[in-house]
Amino acid sequence: MTSQVYREKHRVLYYETDLKGRLKISNLFDLLMVVADNQSTQLGLSLEDLAQRNRGWVVMQHHLDVKRIPKNGELLTLTTQADHYNRFVGYRDFYIYDEQAVEIAHLQTVLVMIDQTTRKLISIEASEIEPFGATYVKKRRRLPTPLKQTTYQSDKTYRVRYLDIDINQHVNNVRYLDWIFDSLSYDFLNEHEIVSLNIQYKKEINYGKIVHSEMTYQPELLTSYHQITQDNETSCLAEIKWVPIKK
Repeated sequence: MTSQVYREKHRVLYYETDLKGRLKISNLFDLLMVVADNQSTQLGLSLEDLAQRNRGWVVMQHHLDVKRIPKNGELLTLTTQADHYNRFVGYRDFYIYDEQAVEIAHLQTVLVMIDQTTRKLISIEASEIEPFGATYVKKRRRLPTPLKQTTYQSDKTYRVRYLDIDINQHVNNVRYLDWIFDSLSYDFLNEHEIVSLNIQYKKEINYGKIVHSEMTYQPELLTSYHQITQDNETSCLAEIKWVPIKK
């Protein structure tokens, strides 16, 4: 079975960028998730359709590799395809291309299906995945796990707002990125660009919860390590590799 590739064009808008005119990573993820939702809707498998059946896709992990951050005004081609799946796990790939059709970013995403009431993992039905042309596999692809640190250098606290919650009744996975990037200083973000980001979601966070965004940076590795916790339990781990901006 051949996986269906879905494409959309998008011109980067000024309010999607940071003070240097670079597409914000959280907005990059938002754009790609919209492309996936649009493909699903086109195939009659929208999030709303699933929610009516008390089912929903939940992201377990993202692994992003970046060759170049898109800039304000750039016309991008965003593509996605459901690559393969097994009984409980689905895999989706995303690519971003510039106007010269050069690949500038690749995102790998791992998803599972949950029951919206019990919040428990349930098996993926063939009717929910076969229209995408994804291949069934017995041995699933495993992405590397972000490294958890024994201690962290900083800790910021947030309260989950109504606007942080999505259709799956928990904090949207992209909102974690806001907490993660906010743990880094103005000067650091101004002087570095992301090379890769590996984020793994371990426990969902609900409205009103107090969360902690912890971070430690290892300059010799040009890598920052992040943990989001609630009630002293890990909800998310992330590992980001950076490169200094050439002056």
